[in-house]
Amino acid sequence: MEIRLEKVTVRFGQETLFSDFSLLLPAHSHLLVKGDSGSGKSTLLKLILGFHSPDAGRILIGGELLTATSIWALRKKMAYVPQRLPAVAGTVKELLKHLHDFQANQGIPFDEERALEYFECFGLQAGQLQQAVRELSGGEQQRLSIVSALMLDRELLLLDEAVSAVDAARKSQVVDYLTGLKNKTLIIVSHDQGWQADQTLDLSQFNS
Repeated sequence: MEIRLEKVTVRFGQETLFSDFSLLLPAHSHLLVKGDSGSGKSTLLKLILGFHSPDAGRILIGGELLTATSIWALRKKMAYVPQRLPAVAGTVKELLKHLHDFQANQGIPFDEERALEYFECFGLQAGQLQQAVRELSGGEQQRLSIVSALMLDRELLLLDEAVSAVDAARKSQVVDYLTGLKNKTLIIVSHDQGWQADQTLDLSQFNS
């Protein structure tokens, strides 16, 4: 899925975060986004997700203009992995099943066998399906979040510091798996050095 931002401007009060910012990310390519705190990394993801509207310019996703009307259909082509899972009650299995109840995810049945295949890939144990989410370590929660996104099988993956709490050995394993997804478009926000991408965008330099 191609991502295109054309002359996008974003202002917060008197501060201009992006000014006439343009970006072209071809379908099935991977973009690594770096930058200091406040440089606009999370805002870039929110723009693509339709959670924040630009003050000027336009955004096209898969050739379709992102608008308040089109965003609901376009979100069915995206999966977002936050740095931290929200605080939730219940077990891992209950969380994974609940994600399939969201409006954008309806029609995708929960597949426990597939979930366990991803668990094996990322060093999670089958018995953890019955474990309370709050009992998982930060690194385990991040890997669970990645599993939940992959199970949706979306064309576009948006990763926001998605492995920051994963231990070094597992991190390499997860990064290698994700960067090996050549049939998906990835936007990776990360300070980690292990990511390999087709393009790198340093927003600190862009905003300097």
